[in-house]
Amino acid sequence: MQTEKDRQNFIRLGVNQIQIKNLGNLKFDTPLFFNTARNQPVSFTIPEHATLMVAGSTHEGEEEVLLQCYKELKVTFPDLYLIIAPHAISRGPAIHDLALQMELEANCRSLINAGGKDLFILDSIGELNIAYSHAQLAFIGGSLTKKGGHNPIDAAVFSIPVLFGPHMDDFSVISDELILTGGAIKIQNQTELTTKIRTLLQSSTLLLEYGTAANRYITTKQGVIQNHIALIQEIL
Repeated sequence: MQTEKDRQNFIRLGVNQIQIKNLGNLKFDTPLFFNTARNQPVSFTIPEHATLMVAGSTHEGEEEVLLQCYKELKVTFPDLYLIIAPHAISRGPAIHDLALQMELEANCRSLINAGGKDLFILDSIGELNIAYSHAQLAFIGGSLTKKGGHNPIDAAVFSIPVLFGPHMDDFSVISDELILTGGAIKIQNQTELTTKIRTLLQSSTLLLEYGTAANRYITTKQGVIQNHIALIQEIL
């Protein structure tokens, strides 16, 4: 099982508890196989010295909230810059048009290698982790809409605060534990998102505390692959 909750559910179903092992979620070991260094080389251009917010794997309905939030925060934090990486890369042009309607200048990665004046739409595959490595904070998509949420580990491992909405069902244990250990913040709506980000941006100490806690949580959960190997060797 991935979690103790899963193990207890199977026990309640009548499975002999001796036959059930909680080995942890293999996703915790994913960062062991990609570069987790900060500020990795990128093949696209983003503004230098910007405070970068990356919204990863977003879904329709979330980008409008993020853009409204960003536009409001930009008044107080002019160095703030936004990267939106949609879950479906085909939605890049639609997000671009939405930004224009809100008087925000954006570029799509699929069309140009440089970010727009206000934001960059990362409608590409395989570059989100690199973007996270440059971020000061991250929003996890699929969580404001009922899509089950996406993996927060990929952002948290870079020692940055992680924010997400109430619908993290596919990563419920991880998201709950990230909150409890001080590495993540759950928000319910645009107002809360704006308020929480504002609070973080007003304090470099708070950004560091949340980021450190996020990374610490991930690293303390690693070793899951070895747990599986050990059990397989025991059975063999």
